[in-house]
Amino acid sequence: MEAEAHPFVEHLGLESYPDLFPSHVPFRAYRGTHGEEEGATVTVITNGKDGVYSTGVDNCGTVPAALATFLALSKVPDCDVLINAGTAGGFARVGGSIGDVYLTSAVAHHDRYVR
Repeated sequence: MEAEAHPFVEHLGLESYPDLFPSHVPFRAYRGTHGEEEGATVTVITNGKDGVYSTGVDNCGTVPAALATFLALSKVPDCDVLINAGTAGGFARVGGSIGDVYLTSAVAHHDRYVR
C-alpha cells in the first residue's frame, strides 16, 4: 500500500520512476541507490489506487501484485533480490501480526480470502 511504502521511499530518498510501467496501469515505482560506494539499486513498487470506480482505495491482492511484479521484472531482468512485503496481515487468526517477518523455504500459490 502506498501509505506503508511512503516512509520507506522517503527514508531511502527514492525518486519516482515512471518509465518502469506503461502509463495506463495504476502501478507506481520509486528508485534510487542505497549504500556506500557502489551501493545497491533499490526499486519500490506499489499497486496504485483504484482507477475503475475512483474510490481512492489501494489496489491489493495477489492479482495486482503478480502483474506488477511480472511487468517490473520484464524491464529489470537482472534483479538479484525480490521482496514481497505486506502479505501476512491476513494470518492473524493463526498468530500472525502486522510487522511480522517470515523467511520461507518453499512457495505455494493460493488465491483465496484467509480469515
